[in-house]
Amino acid sequence: MPITRNTMASKGKGSELQINKIGNFIKRISIGFHADPHIPLKSCSGAHRLYNTRKGNTYFLLGFSNEDRWTIHTNQNRLHNTERSLVSSTSKIPNNKFRISQCLTHVFRNQTAILSRVRRKYFNRIRSLMLQQLDALVARKISTADNNRRTKTFFKFSYRKTTFFFGIYQPCRCGLPAAYVLSNNRVQCHIHQKENIITPAPPQQPNHMTINMNRTKEIWSNRLGIKYQKNINQYKDSPYLSDKCFTLYQRKDTQLTKAQTKRLERYLKSPKNSRICPLIANNLIKHSAFYVPISHCKKQVRKLQDQDRLV
Repeated sequence: MPITRNTMASKGKGSELQINKIGNFIKRISIGFHADPHIPLKSCSGAHRLYNTRKGNTYFLLGFSNEDRWTIHTNQNRLHNTERSLVSSTSKIPNNKFRISQCLTHVFRNQTAILSRVRRKYFNRIRSLMLQQLDALVARKISTADNNRRTKTFFKFSYRKTTFFFGIYQPCRCGLPAAYVLSNNRVQCHIHQKENIITPAPPQQPNHMTINMNRTKEIWSNRLGIKYQKNINQYKDSPYLSDKCFTLYQRKDTQLTKAQTKRLERYLKSPKNSRICPLIANNLIKHSAFYVPISHCKKQVRKLQDQDRLV
């Protein structure tokens, strides 16, 4: 029975609308491969394993920048001259699921490592992972967080001894594919990846010299059996010059042990302590004070004893 306008109308309203919709608009889209140049890396660990070509590793990154020409970026030069395929769509803007499905079909038709039964088994799983990867990339790029967290543009799929990397093509300014993206729309390849890193300014550290100025600290030495106080004094006309003041030298206990006595005698006989040894030895009970100058600059302009200390 020939199909006429009356028979189409008799089949139902839904069928007539579908035929009219197909007849009104059909979009032709071309799908093909593009071989990216290979630039060797020092290390292909982490996200940079995308650029590794050992053991036949191959990546397929789908690019949809042109609405009428979809490009699949790969590192296999033999696929560069492969004949492009044409697909039809009744939508002016096809959804992501349709785009990924057609590109994956074109990829599987032009490779021989994966058998047809394996393709049918894993096709839906690979497509769902591609959709998740696309959503994650968009969310990371539009994020305004000031951090260096990454989202990879690909995922790994292995079959026997062959490894494939499926993902979404994110171009660097030089045209090479990026292995990961960062927030604030930062996309760079392995050559320009240093431009992605945002190093925040270090927090302002307090001035410990001013914090410790005119501060009394009591020191107990169990090893020598003595105790004393230490102050750091600053000068009025030079904030970078200061000295330490040691006061109130006392015995910690009335009677020192044999070990403490030996250590104290050895400490007083040391040539390094020749300046303060007489003061410690003679004034443990008199509580005398003495100063040891210290400098925070390379050249000391004036002598410390000629300047006035801050009280």
